[in-house]
Amino acid sequence: MMKRNLEQRRSKNTKLKERAALKEKGMKTGLSIGLNKGMQINLNKLCHFWIPRVTPSNNVMLRMHHMARHKLNETWIWEIRAAINDWEHEYGEIVVAGWGVKRRVKIVSCRHNQVDQDNLTGGTKPLIDALVHHRILWNDTPKDMELSVDQKIDRQNVGTYIEISI
Repeated sequence: MMKRNLEQRRSKNTKLKERAALKEKGMKTGLSIGLNKGMQINLNKLCHFWIPRVTPSNNVMLRMHHMARHKLNETWIWEIRAAINDWEHEYGEIVVAGWGVKRRVKIVSCRHNQVDQDNLTGGTKPLIDALVHHRILWNDTPKDMELSVDQKIDRQNVGTYIEISI
């Protein structure tokens, strides 16, 4: 068990060193996701998810009972876990955020009715907490992430699109 963890840490360190070497050469870098040796892809886009669930507005969240809000947080944790599993099955492992790594998070909420921007942004708190829980983001402070939240009125395809980039 200890030997496997040591090997995993070594492989992560070599990936970080390779990224630093590419950055010094002036190449765009990011995350290497499921690459064979010698392959290169546009690595600035870390991952993107489509979740068929809409984030509630901040007004709805503020009026929730604390147990209902806890259940909502747990639901988003499971939704993000399922999206991560799908992504890793398709493209390979997602590298977790390290200390001081700033990531850009773009959330597009496709919903039936429009809400104001403050309610939309406040309603994404359980989603962002789930991303922090699964270590895709280091923390939910502005120092560690750059958040952009938009909405699109789409009555046919209701859900949330999340794009995370470096």
